[in-house]
Amino acid sequence: MAEIHSRGNDESFISKAGLLRDFYVVEKLYIAGRSTVHIDYPTSSEDMSERGGTGVLLPNGWILTCKHVIQNQSQASKAIIYFDYCRDKDGSIPSQWSGLKLDPDLGFITQEGGLDWVLVKLKDHRPEEFPVYVFPPDNLSPYQGQKLTIFQHPKKLYLKFGEGTCSSTSEDKICYAINTDYGSSGGPVLNDAGDLVAIHTGDKDSANNQGLPFKAIIKQLKELNLNAWEEMRKYAISYPISLDSVREKMPQYNNLPPVPSLFKGRDNDIRKIHAALTEPNKGELNRNEGCIVYGLGGIGKTRAVIEYAWRYKDYYSSIVFVNAKSVGDFKANLANLCDVLGLNEPDERQRYSRVIRWLQEQFGWLLIVDNIDDAQTAIEVQNSLANLSKGKSLLTSRMSGWKSSFFRPVELLRIDREYSIEIVLEGTEGDRKNTTADRTNAGNLAERLGDLPLALQQAVGFISTRHCSFEEYLNRWDSAETKVVEWHDELKLMYPRSVATTWELSFDEMKPEGKKALRLICWLAPDPIPKALLHKVAQVPNSFDMEEGIAELEKYSFLRWVDEGKELVQVHALVSEIARYRMSEEERRETIGIALATMEMFVENQDPSDPHTWPSVYKPCRAHLLQLIDKSDEMGIGDPTANLMNKLALFFLGIAAFEEAETLFRRALEINEASYGPKHPCVARGLNNLAGLLQETNRHGEAEPLYRRALEIYEASYGPNHPNLA
Repeated sequence: MAEIHSRGNDESFISKAGLLRDFYVVEKLYIAGRSTVHIDYPTSSEDMSERGGTGVLLPNGWILTCKHVIQNQSQASKAIIYFDYCRDKDGSIPSQWSGLKLDPDLGFITQEGGLDWVLVKLKDHRPEEFPVYVFPPDNLSPYQGQKLTIFQHPKKLYLKFGEGTCSSTSEDKICYAINTDYGSSGGPVLNDAGDLVAIHTGDKDSANNQGLPFKAIIKQLKELNLNAWEEMRKYAISYPISLDSVREKMPQYNNLPPVPSLFKGRDNDIRKIHAALTEPNKGELNRNEGCIVYGLGGIGKTRAVIEYAWRYKDYYSSIVFVNAKSVGDFKANLANLCDVLGLNEPDERQRYSRVIRWLQEQFGWLLIVDNIDDAQTAIEVQNSLANLSKGKSLLTSRMSGWKSSFFRPVELLRIDREYSIEIVLEGTEGDRKNTTADRTNAGNLAERLGDLPLALQQAVGFISTRHCSFEEYLNRWDSAETKVVEWHDELKLMYPRSVATTWELSFDEMKPEGKKALRLICWLAPDPIPKALLHKVAQVPNSFDMEEGIAELEKYSFLRWVDEGKELVQVHALVSEIARYRMSEEERRETIGIALATMEMFVENQDPSDPHTWPSVYKPCRAHLLQLIDKSDEMGIGDPTANLMNKLALFFLGIAAFEEAETLFRRALEINEASYGPKHPCVARGLNNLAGLLQETNRHGEAEPLYRRALEIYEASYGPNHPNLA
């Protein structure tokens, strides 16, 4: 529980407000504090009915307080209203708005015998003289456990505010644990967003004070005098509150880097980041709260956090940005904030400490720490920021697995296809070679690049500077042309590296098992991969620890689990493509050999004609078998490619995918004939399989000669009495 004094309209409220929440909320609370009034009576009487209280200014000069503070119109006419109330050493009350009077004839609204509230009009109220007031929505309801703030003038003292927690609620009462005293009745009760939710009505004990919900007050007001409510609403539209008075008292700093103009498909991620940064802290109070945005290199982490900062800049007193590629880089860049923050610290050895001290003293700031991509730097950043509780920290990293109750994780994934298409169409408008198929080709391009933001921006930059078409770009990409794959223009991309180079930096950091795992997985499709398939690596001669490899790939966000049971992993299509592109011919043949052997182990003794094997083997591996077969065939690897083709074709035959099955059967037959000659038993098996498909599809005339040829090969190979011949 906090109890903080503020002597009138001075700097102390703003300096103490660091114990509160976001800067945007503090602004609203500051306005509420300036709108809080002390209600006094010119009498020395100790009569309970005339000892004064607290109230709050609503739009158009209405003062809201408790009915037991101003009981009737006669009492209202005697009341004296003070804003910024405090007494100096001589007992006088220096205030801009001192000794104001109420005019009960202009307005006095309450319900006799009803709830404990009253509305009274200020006399001679003029909008230009009263730039503050409180006007929240009329449907807010506090809830149990919510943090609340009360502004009050207890015992006729200067303005004071206390904090506590809502303990219970009902339609016409809320209870909370906040210290108050007589004279506090009528004080505004605000929620953790800075909105008025009640007025304080009385003390039971320090753990169970009571307030009257604003929602209940407005419900009665609308029944009694709807015109008064409409009058307030129209006034709020005509005379909106300016927060400049708060901003003028606090210099704002901002060193956000420039970014490309195109930004699409991340609105939901931006909302997740904001929720992570504003969610109430359930742990230690004096700890930094923040968000860690993680994901694959090139997924758009930096762009997303900068976009968040611009969209929510009004929530923070200052926004500062530093890079943290290493521990030394982080400390040096943080020290350099001395120049951004106007801190006169000539001693180079003290600049880092001086910035840390600024972060300890100021409130409401947002610190963005970008590119925390190794464990040592991650530990240093967390330790450095842990006790900076007056602001928020927003971190980005390629590493997953952050375990912290203070830095809440938000994972960025690829953007939706529709936004990818918009990015490449809008980004190249006026610069590309137009065709009638631009939208279709833009979709093909987005699919080819896996909807990865950096790759899309790279394509936009290349197409715009070369003035080529989408189709031409795709053809050059498919041919793995070096200048296309590695092209980047830092001025256009606002990013210092190409996609290929970006991932190579993380790849170099990985343990050998991670590199080997990626070089194997890159031969599979970008679909979810069964963990059971990858575990078969252990049975391949001269293999490696795939479990350790998966952990390394996950650590650097190259791989992610896509199901709650942790049975399926996935790698971005472009990651696989760049991994294949970066390998030497020797590495390509070695790694695809391991991939083929692993797949053979996985489908061994798994009859593709048996539907029982489909859910666990052939359906989840269908795309991976196709990709692996295709790449292996391109490289002229006949064995075991033809065998895998036959197995997959039998599965396709079983599910009546006849066209796909026939293509594979015919290609496997070609490979076996070229490898073993036209009279080998493997050729006979292929002839038999193809003939079975032709028979199944009612092409008996084509099937019979294949069956007869297979029979001849078996008879020549095994003799006339062998079971295979039968």
